[in-house]
Amino acid sequence: ESNPNISSEAAILIDAKTGKAIYEKNANAKMYPASLTKIATAIYALEKGVLTDVVTVSENARYIEGSRVYLEEGEQIQLKKLIQGLLINSGNDAGVAIAEHIDGSIETFATNLNRYLRELGLENTNFENPHGLFDPNHVTTAEDLAILTKYAIENEEFMEIFDFKLFVVGDI
Repeated sequence: ESNPNISSEAAILIDAKTGKAIYEKNANAKMYPASLTKIATAIYALEKGVLTDVVTVSENARYIEGSRVYLEEGEQIQLKKLIQGLLINSGNDAGVAIAEHIDGSIETFATNLNRYLRELGLENTNFENPHGLFDPNHVTTAEDLAILTKYAIENEEFMEIFDFKLFVVGDI
C-alpha cells in the first residue's frame, strides 16, 4: 500500500458511509478554511432557517469584500436563493445576509455556528464569520471538514442545492 502524493499541507480521506479514515496527512493541523466555511454556513442555515423565508439584504452584506453574487442593499430574497448563491457562486454577500437573518449579527451567528459544529463532533474548529474571509482565529482541520462534509451530504436539501448544475447569478 503506497501513500498518495498529496502536495497540500493537510488532507484526509474518509469512507463516506462509516466516516472511518482511510488516509491522513496532518489531519488535525489547524488551517484557514477560506470558502470551505460556506459548507458549515449552508448546513446550519438549512437546519435553523426556513428556505422560503424572505431575507432583506443589509448594507453589511452589500459591501462585503471578496467573491459576491452582487446583492443590493434592501433587496428581498428567499433564504434558499441565498444558500444557492453562497454554495454555487461562493457569495460572501449571501453569507452575511444568511448570518444576519438567522442570528441577527455575524458575531452571534459565529457563536451559534461554533456551538452547532461542536454538537456535530467538530472539536478543532472555530469560525468567526459565515464566508471564510481571513481572520487569524478562523480555523479548522481536515478531519473536522471531513466530518462536516459527511454530515452535509447526508442532508437532501443540501445536496439538492449543492448538486445544482447551472445557476445563473442573475436569477438570484
